[in-house]
Amino acid sequence: TFSGNIPSSLGNLSALVILDLSNNSFSGQVPYSFTLLINLTILYINNNNLTGMAPGHQISQKLEYLYASNNYFTSLNPAMNYLTSLKTIDFSHNRISQPFITTLSCLP
Repeated sequence: TFSGNIPSSLGNLSALVILDLSNNSFSGQVPYSFTLLINLTILYINNNNLTGMAPGHQISQKLEYLYASNNYFTSLNPAMNYLTSLKTIDFSHNRISQPFITTLSCLP
């Protein structure tokens, strides 16, 4: 089990297609360096202790599956509207109080 912040150096792995960081004790926010993961299509960050605004601007436009359940996210990032390839998204069991329909209104 890993703990602490997610290492920003993961952003250097630009060829990654799938990243599974689930079932750890990561805390803090998803690093901005994830903007460099331009080929990422599947991201598992579920079952951690991540906080703050859910990821959005720092995720690949190619992302199709985002599993972020069982964390402590408090809001959704409006930039998620630009993740137009998303097929599955799971933010269950977080602390998000805003309506999903408002935040994700532009997704197909």
